[in-house]
Amino acid sequence: MGIDLQVADFFLKLFDLIFRILVIAVIPVLLYLLRLIYKMHTEMKVSEQRICTLEEQIRDLPGEKSIHSLALTIEQLNGTVRGMGEAVKRLDWVVDRHEEYLHKGSGQA
Repeated sequence: MGIDLQVADFFLKLFDLIFRILVIAVIPVLLYLLRLIYKMHTEMKVSEQRICTLEEQIRDLPGEKSIHSLALTIEQLNGTVRGMGEAVKRLDWVVDRHEEYLHKGSGQA
């Protein structure tokens, strides 16, 4: 019986030591790791939402062909506006002449 009590006492002390190590070192480390995992999970969810939002916005953007077509159209409009500039200058000259005539003509009457 004496040996059984010594063995039981040894196992109790061993269990007590293991329990103290768990309480002092392992459990806090596990809690820290769990918090870290939760934080990373939360950040990953936010990142996934941001990526989904960006993908939706990119899907709505015009493609390369559309942009090229738009650039060509703008260039054509630019040429048209340059041509209209000359016509507007001539029209401005004609209007100035009419105004000049009307001012001179109204002064003679």
